[in-house]
Amino acid sequence: MTTGDTTTSQATLFTHNCHIKHVLATLILGNGSHQNLVAQDLVQCFSLPTNSNPSLYPLGWVHKDGPHLLVSKRCVVTFAIGSFHDTLVCDVSPLNCAYILLGIPY
Repeated sequence: MTTGDTTTSQATLFTHNCHIKHVLATLILGNGSHQNLVAQDLVQCFSLPTNSNPSLYPLGWVHKDGPHLLVSKRCVVTFAIGSFHDTLVCDVSPLNCAYILLGIPY
């Protein structure tokens, strides 16, 4: 969107329900993010295996702890929306807005 000489952008979020291991979960599609994230609570609840993230980076906009939060783990997540199924690698983060947040790369 352009307003006079100033260019502004606005993130669009779409909230949807999905199934993870036959359990209903909230998923957010957001064009303002460049990461695919999964909630640390979901990973712990389902005992999903994690591995080290090869490229650590700070994530400040997702959690109140701000830029002090380093994303150090990732996890393979399989989810379904209706008849659509997908599996992807997500970075593990203490999300409190949804169980999965999918950004632009998705």
